[in-house]
Amino acid sequence: MAAKKFIGKKEQKLSSQADFNELHDAHIPVSLRDPVLKMSADSAIIGNIPTIFVGVVDEQYTDAMWTKHAERLSHLFGIDDPTCIAEIKVKNRGPRTIDGEQLGRDMTAAINVMNSLEASAIRIVGMGIHSALGVHDALESLVRGWNLPWEQKMVQFVALGDSREGDYLNFCKALCLKKLCGSIQFYKTMDYNNFGFLDLNRNLANLSPEKLQEILADLNVAKQQNTE
Repeated sequence: MAAKKFIGKKEQKLSSQADFNELHDAHIPVSLRDPVLKMSADSAIIGNIPTIFVGVVDEQYTDAMWTKHAERLSHLFGIDDPTCIAEIKVKNRGPRTIDGEQLGRDMTAAINVMNSLEASAIRIVGMGIHSALGVHDALESLVRGWNLPWEQKMVQFVALGDSREGDYLNFCKALCLKKLCGSIQFYKTMDYNNFGFLDLNRNLANLSPEKLQEILADLNVAKQQNTE
């Protein structure tokens, strides 16, 4: 008898139709008035467009690592004019704390580079192995400070493979959905490089092409074995 009473109470709790509808309909908008993402594939923009390297520098991701990766990315995207480059190097001051004054100075310098070159496309490169909400807010302000109508703004966003999965992709989605820019090219290095980009444990840059091909073949064999 006691068991039946417990079951009856449970059924009564779940049978409230109003509560059920509110729970399952809460995520559905009342009208289709917001922008949506349009996804397509294209060739990556190459060359000297305003390029902003941005990320958090600390004991784990040092200035030396930043310089090395900035040089490699500049080569990858064909950047050979230093006047089109700006750096927003965020200093980590402890848990959930960054150097806001330095961030403000770097932001102003980056906006000046963008607007002085009067470009219709910019490149933002997310550096390092950390991200922070403060950095995302600063990048939104960066795009807002670009003197073009939002629908004419084209952003190429490059994310290193060691950035936390989804952080930068969600940021790019927000730029579009908030109508801060008209279109985005999203290039995540790990999507194209089986080795990862930072190669912190192996000095891949100094290996011969033959050795790289040998490592790649071993990785492909390992992937195939894992899927079987």
